[in-house]
Amino acid sequence: MPKPPARKNTQPARNDTQPSTTPKEKNNTTGGARRISERVKKAIHLVVHQGKTQMDAEKEADLSSGYFTIVMKKPHVRQYFNEQKVIADTDIAQLRASGEKVALITAIDLLQNSKDERIRVKMVEFLASKAPPSASPVTIVNAPGGYVYSDPRDPASGAKDVTPEEDQ
Repeated sequence: MPKPPARKNTQPARNDTQPSTTPKEKNNTTGGARRISERVKKAIHLVVHQGKTQMDAEKEADLSSGYFTIVMKKPHVRQYFNEQKVIADTDIAQLRASGEKVALITAIDLLQNSKDERIRVKMVEFLASKAPPSASPVTIVNAPGGYVYSDPRDPASGAKDVTPEEDQ
């Protein structure tokens, strides 16, 4: 029995420079951004702006369990999340600046109108300080570098053994 003739490939060979036309990639050939659902946006808003955990945001946004973690791995969702973080950080910086203005106005008012001398002294210290209120003092000690381990079992190390002794 003779073999049937071999079928010729009727599709042209794909050149790597040609745009892809698979259904998943059609949306990206136009250069448009991929869509993010309103529920995912709500969950991102809850995490970024309200400080909720991902699990709580997932429940409140009516997403299925574990879906938020999966969708956050997608680049366009991660980009939207980072944009929302930048917006939140900007809002916080503006609030902090306005809060500092209110604090200065209140400090000046207390300095001028307080009857308690201790409060006026504190306001003078506050207004004269150059460091931001959230800064903590840093102490630098001139000490030799490195770590020293004193083995309590070694009498030459000078360490005392403070292990409680058992009564026998």
